[in-house]
Amino acid sequence: MLRALLGLGVVVGCEEVLIDPIPVATVQVVPDSAALFVGDSVQLEARLFDDIDEPVGGRPVTWTSNDPELAAVDAGGLVVGVGAGTTQVRATAEGQSGSASIVILRHPQIALDRSSVAFSAVEGSSDPPPVAVAITNAGDSTLANLSVVVIYDDGVGPWLEAALDTTVAPAVLTLTARTGVLEPAGYAAAVEVSDPAAINSPVTVDAVFQVQQSVPVAPSGLEVTGVAASSIELAWSDNSDNEAELRVERQADGEAAFSPLTTLGAGSMSYVDNSVNQDRRYGYRVRACNGAGCSPYSNQATATTSPFAPSGLTAQAASASQVDLSWVDNSATETEIRVERRVVGGSFTRTATLGPNVTTHRDTTVQPETDYEYRLQACNDDGCSTFSGTAAVTTPPVPIPGAPTSLTAATVSRTRIDLAWTDNSAEETGFEVERRGPGENQFTLLAAVAADTVTYSDTTVAEDGTYVYRVRACGSGGCSEYSNNASATTPPSAPTNLTAVVVSASRIDLSWFESSATETSFQVERRVVGGSYTRIATPGADVTQFSDTGVTIDTEYEYRVRACNGSGCSDYSNEA
Repeated sequence: MLRALLGLGVVVGCEEVLIDPIPVATVQVVPDSAALFVGDSVQLEARLFDDIDEPVGGRPVTWTSNDPELAAVDAGGLVVGVGAGTTQVRATAEGQSGSASIVILRHPQIALDRSSVAFSAVEGSSDPPPVAVAITNAGDSTLANLSVVVIYDDGVGPWLEAALDTTVAPAVLTLTARTGVLEPAGYAAAVEVSDPAAINSPVTVDAVFQVQQSVPVAPSGLEVTGVAASSIELAWSDNSDNEAELRVERQADGEAAFSPLTTLGAGSMSYVDNSVNQDRRYGYRVRACNGAGCSPYSNQATATTSPFAPSGLTAQAASASQVDLSWVDNSATETEIRVERRVVGGSFTRTATLGPNVTTHRDTTVQPETDYEYRLQACNDDGCSTFSGTAAVTTPPVPIPGAPTSLTAATVSRTRIDLAWTDNSAEETGFEVERRGPGENQFTLLAAVAADTVTYSDTTVAEDGTYVYRVRACGSGGCSEYSNNASATTPPSAPTNLTAVVVSASRIDLSWFESSATETSFQVERRVVGGSYTRIATPGADVTQFSDTGVTIDTEYEYRVRACNGSGCSDYSNEA
């Protein structure tokens, strides 16, 4: 009872006696630790004790926080969480202190790595790629009851799928847009991510889906269905059901690129181009378009308007079997020129088909003494021009060919003589070659050769003979005069029976038999046995002996002889 009264004024008898209070020995904070979320509070109590652990009351207590930015405490010990972390809150009385450990936690909070997603696809196409949204806890404690719900802004759904891989953060939210049968338009939805423990639940991810109109399918089978001088007709297959228009493009020869020609309404499958020029080539292509764009182009189709007709046709008879035509080519697009002919009073028929840009033609199928008319037509792959004017001509009678001239005869070998001449006729059908041989009094036909031939080789001759030739040209009108005569002599026959007789130490006599009638000389050759022959004499025609006085005593010699004329030399005689 006395310790309880210490520090109080007590009346003893008639006087008040002041008794000193018992000092505070320890301070205890209850609870000595606490955990709270930011913004939440906890009430602490300070208990005072003396040195024998008896409670002490009625003493003032001061409360302080080691880090007011984490925890704030008022004079009554009420602690409020300010920021996440750990700190100490202290109670002090009469110089004694006690403390409590305070842990301040952040409230669980849903955090997303994105707040919106956007999808894009073409109507009727495959779904766009899914989008992943990462979910984390931006606070303390745990998020273990995550859930998602999709809310469609315009009420059109379901086109968006939202799936969590787990209900505990961290988690992944996968959003998938389904194209399905959505019409081209813009769609919007909100995906709410919720967790009862989160201070910010629910959190929204905005999703938009733009479904674009599909590009039309390209037209096909573009073809030219008609061509005239000033128009080209086109047709194609329309393969799309969503085009707004069809665009036709054209490219003319000489132009670097296609250019727009016309725009047609949806479903069009033909067009007539009336803006073309004659004698020009055009290419076409078509594509379908709508608000989403244009299809690829169709195949290309080409057409060429009809050519301009040739003009200035002339016909001239070059011979009884040939008419020469010439004209002016007025077209840049023809692929051929057609020549037609008729006997006057008859019907035209085609006699020739010529290539492009040709301006002359030689008709060698005509008959003599006949009246003809000609006309021309230029054509390309898509049509023909009108006919040119006609040209008339009369062929002359068949003439007798002109006689060949400048006939020459050249000996090539003992058994061959080559002839050559000048052909002076265009009407011959061939040549007749005639020959007169040795001892013959008249010419006989040797060979008949083709027209335009100007050479012939006679391989039926024999050595040591002179042959005379003449040539004439022959045709349907008869044969010409003969050419000049040309002669040639074959090389002589070889001498025979050569003998060599020693007359003295410085002379050897030779003799031989003459076998030729055409030689102009002989060639006598000698060699020392084992050496090479050299010519030692050239006796004249008809000589049959020779004396060699240039020999050396006591030497062995060999001799040979051959006959020669202007065409060459014979073989050698025997050796002696």
